[in-house]
Amino acid sequence: MIPAELRAAIKENNLVLFVGAGLSCKFENKNGVEIGNWKNLVIKIIDHLENNEPKVKNLQPLAEDYSPIDMLNLIEKTGNAVRNKALEFAVDFFTLPDDKNDYSLHKKLSQLTKKIVTTNYDNSFEIAENNFRTRTTSLGDKFGFQYLHKPDEFTLLKLHGSITSADKMVAFQWATSC
Repeated sequence: MIPAELRAAIKENNLVLFVGAGLSCKFENKNGVEIGNWKNLVIKIIDHLENNEPKVKNLQPLAEDYSPIDMLNLIEKTGNAVRNKALEFAVDFFTLPDDKNDYSLHKKLSQLTKKIVTTNYDNSFEIAENNFRTRTTSLGDKFGFQYLHKPDEFTLLKLHGSITSADKMVAFQWATSC
């Protein structure tokens, strides 16, 4: 049973959905790798950096004992060049293909409302609803917020940033420009 308040918000076009990482974690990225959880991303970043960056060695064993944010802090301390490589990897890792995943739930959610807030970096909502391709914004975006208060305008707000702007992705404790 759908609560009356929720039905009214849908009917009046006043519903804003918050969608967390769980909605995309089973998706496969453009390289056929499952997105998984936050720890999975950090392990993939470490693996990539250990194979491609001389400054990063022997972090994989530490990932078992330390939190993902602690591991990212260690990576960040190696300098901006390594940090940027990690963000570039994250952009590639979270780029989803149009044809490999079932985006039907994303499509249904975007039919409930034109306003969605998410912590996800990926492009799943942009694939599911074409209107979000031009109406996606994130923190630091000067112009995207103008549509949030307009109920008839599609707006996808990505709180942690998006693969379309690596320099604005919140992945490290101190988010700074690349």
